[in-house]
Amino acid sequence: MEITKEIIEQCIEKGMSNKDTFTYLNISKSTLLRLCKTWDLSFDRRSKNLEQVTVEKINELILRNTTLDQAAEELGVSRSYLASKASEFKLSFSKQKFNSEEYLKFKDNSLLDTEIAMIFGMTPHGLYCSKVTRGLEIEYHNFDTVTKEDIVDLYVTKVLPISKISDILNKGITHIYELLKKYNIQLRREDGAHIQKCQLLPWISGNKDYPEMADSFRVTGDALKKAIIRNDLTSEELFSDKGDSLNRFTDIQKQLIYGSLLGDGYLSNSHSNCNLIFEHGIKQKLYVEYKFQILKNFIQDKGVHTQDRFDERTQKTYTSVSVNTIQSKIFSDLHHLFYNPLKYINSDILYSLDPRGLAFWFMDDGYKYNNYSLVICTESFTQEDTDLIILYFKEKWDITCGKLKDNRIIFRKNEAFKFQSLISLHVLPMFHYKLISISHQKLIKDNLVKGDVGTLTFNHKDLKVPDFIFSNEEYSEDIKKFIEKYEWLGKVGNSCKWVFTARYKGFLAGVILINEPVSYSNLLKLESKDYEALIQRGCSSSWSPKNLGSSLIMFSLRWMVVNTNKRAFIGYADTGASEVGIIYQACNFDFLGGYFGSKFLYQNSKIKDGFFSRQSLSRTSSLKKWCKENSIEFKKDWLKENGFKDLSKIPEDILSKWRNWMSGVVEESFKMSIPSKGKYVLVLGKNSTDQKHLNKIKNYTKNSYPKR
Repeated sequence: MEITKEIIEQCIEKGMSNKDTFTYLNISKSTLLRLCKTWDLSFDRRSKNLEQVTVEKINELILRNTTLDQAAEELGVSRSYLASKASEFKLSFSKQKFNSEEYLKFKDNSLLDTEIAMIFGMTPHGLYCSKVTRGLEIEYHNFDTVTKEDIVDLYVTKVLPISKISDILNKGITHIYELLKKYNIQLRREDGAHIQKCQLLPWISGNKDYPEMADSFRVTGDALKKAIIRNDLTSEELFSDKGDSLNRFTDIQKQLIYGSLLGDGYLSNSHSNCNLIFEHGIKQKLYVEYKFQILKNFIQDKGVHTQDRFDERTQKTYTSVSVNTIQSKIFSDLHHLFYNPLKYINSDILYSLDPRGLAFWFMDDGYKYNNYSLVICTESFTQEDTDLIILYFKEKWDITCGKLKDNRIIFRKNEAFKFQSLISLHVLPMFHYKLISISHQKLIKDNLVKGDVGTLTFNHKDLKVPDFIFSNEEYSEDIKKFIEKYEWLGKVGNSCKWVFTARYKGFLAGVILINEPVSYSNLLKLESKDYEALIQRGCSSSWSPKNLGSSLIMFSLRWMVVNTNKRAFIGYADTGASEVGIIYQACNFDFLGGYFGSKFLYQNSKIKDGFFSRQSLSRTSSLKKWCKENSIEFKKDWLKENGFKDLSKIPEDILSKWRNWMSGVVEESFKMSIPSKGKYVLVLGKNSTDQKHLNKIKNYTKNSYPKR
């Protein structure tokens, strides 16, 4: 975009700061200031009375012996603007009223220069210049001219912060640390006094984030940064790597960076090193916070920023949220992979994208079109780049996509289903409105059917449900792999108690896993733990006949009724996966409502890469893991007969520590709202007499079935 005077004037009128403006225009601060000086513009919000700054008005103020600061305050303009106008008219304001004798009297009374400057109405630097002019101070430009007495007075006697001393001496913070080290002055704890370089290096090599490092050394984040500066560990040294810079990122961080830079993210190169910036509308604040959590070990500030942005295209001001990483060589090394000089498609980066990276790209720049198509906005790339994207999807994922007139990529109908099945597990619930309304489970099966059919030794199209053998089996590795392949969550979850399968000529075609519920619902006016069971997982192969799933469920539940005391069987439909529970409706389950399950998911890199629920932290497996990590022996008598923890048997001190740990994890984690689940139950008796009895003691209200 060409930078014109009119564009900068519009930014000033909208109340944008110079920082907001040079970030929005993607230029450096020095370039913006140079342009403002050329076009006689100012970002000072007081500078709205510029028209009254005339040669006559300035002359009037000078004749009244007004100082520059006093005149600027009276006119309501910035000091720098007024000084430049006076220089243009070849006029000069009275200098600050510095009096050498008064200054010496103040010094005799042990006042600091900062305090004396306030009395004279001057800046510390202005006071220093006045002292040099009158021979009261030797002008210094290097460390040697700052004496030990100066530093002791400021740091030890007056206990001033490092930043304040830096302002007084007109030296950088790093230089102040050098002086303290040179004069062997002991640092205060809040300045990281106890942190040595040898202690920092293991943390840095482990690529730990600032909060974790600060907690370890029991200091604030600011103190940790001071210690890094004091030990000459600059940002480049902190994040550089002898090999490829990309090796410094985890897999999920790489996919976030790749997907976002192909989408709305950008690398700012307005400084000596680049930094990565993510910026989205205020409605997507949770999405920005999610990105922050993933990349927070490369972010030094508080994280998510909110600001107003003026859009030149629409001539409107929008509120946006953003996250900026540190400026580092590690991001500078990425610049040529995405810019030349404009954004382009790098084939190596493109072919490194996995479903997570594609999901980030789609969440950034994708949308649903005509209910049956999906589109990614790629109009900012060249025709050659979009052709490369089309080739990539065909070669790597066997997905055919087309190109719209405006150079956007489109996936139509079946190809859209294939693309959605690839990314749906990684798309945050807040972006499900961008997806086609179809069950994730069906998408997975449709995506796998072509490859699956090629491995079969029979014609699957002629198969009927009676051709399959249903049985109760022991849990095995092939059952685990089957669930991970066809179940949309991609994992088994808790260890299951009962396993049921459907096979044809040895080929596994369906699996149902049943377990004890995590908590009981009192669905019957009986002892719930004896009668309730949970359908934990269930799926069928891509080539199985239509009704195999419902038939396998009913076989499994009838087997449970005959061989166990279980009578009330619970199943959940995850609306986040576009499920309404069609298979439960086909089996005549009762629908209890759509407001069950966890309300939030959490993300914390200390726990795991993906999301987790609060409920998962309270599971028996989680307790065992926590005990192991804290060198606590987990005793067998802490378990119930069903294998779950018995809180009444666990010592109170251990239970209290574990609960405090869970609360701490939740408190410091990123929290995201998720859709509730639909809950179904089937109460099944051994015979008609048993069924009538169970129907009489049902302890719930039945609701109408939901529809897609």
